[in-house]
Amino acid sequence: MSSAQRIQSVCECQALLEAELDERRLVVTGWARRPGGARERAPANTVGQGERIDAVWQCPFCGRNTLRSFYLGR
Repeated sequence: MSSAQRIQSVCECQALLEAELDERRLVVTGWARRPGGARERAPANTVGQGERIDAVWQCPFCGRNTLRSFYLGR
């Protein structure tokens, strides 16, 4: 695995949620973007170890906390 990895999902309000992860799969930075709009910071965090993690973002546009599971493989 490279030293940095990105994950992404879509919020219920249709904003694209993204996060950059470090080598330990912890969030370095999180952001959100509405279709055709500018990027805004979105608080994000990850939980889990191994090949599967859960990530949560707080969408800056609608305020929802969005939880998603990711399989990152090795």
